[in-house]
Amino acid sequence: SVPAFDQLHDELEAFAAPEPLRRAARASAIDEVLHTQLMATLTCRFGGRVTTPEVRPLPRRTLLDLALDNAREGCVRETFGAAVAHYQAARADDAEVRAVFSRVAEDETRHAELSWAIDEWLQTRLSPAERALVEVERREALHTLRRELTNEELSEVRAVAGVPAAAVALNMVDALFAEVRA
Repeated sequence: SVPAFDQLHDELEAFAAPEPLRRAARASAIDEVLHTQLMATLTCRFGGRVTTPEVRPLPRRTLLDLALDNAREGCVRETFGAAVAHYQAARADDAEVRAVFSRVAEDETRHAELSWAIDEWLQTRLSPAERALVEVERREALHTLRRELTNEELSEVRAVAGVPAAAVALNMVDALFAEVRA
């Protein structure tokens, strides 16, 4: 996520996006550094092993590609991720997990808000045909997310981490995006 937000910042700058969007992208990268540290601590505490991912730089996106990625990864996945983090902050059995997800939920909510703000700005820069493609991408991403949520996690992981069961997660997705569409 850190390199993704760095790239987003650079692309927003290249496309002359408003300064508040660029600042928020930079701040989101900093948030993700903290999230990495927090998750690494939890991973080690529960006996996991932390590895450093190999992240290859991606080519600069066109304005339309940025809009499509933002619709999929930002508006859909980031919004749902924020909702799940709030759920985990409220329901995890483990106090440390609740505390970590309480912090993460606040940040992820800001990241989701940034995605929707970027979407709003992009709508003014795209043609009607491109805006229609973005809307199709958002709907497809929502359908893909719903399909992925039918897989159940192990019950002990769900309880300790406060992960919503598949049926609950599906209800969350439907409620979130019914509100967004309204």
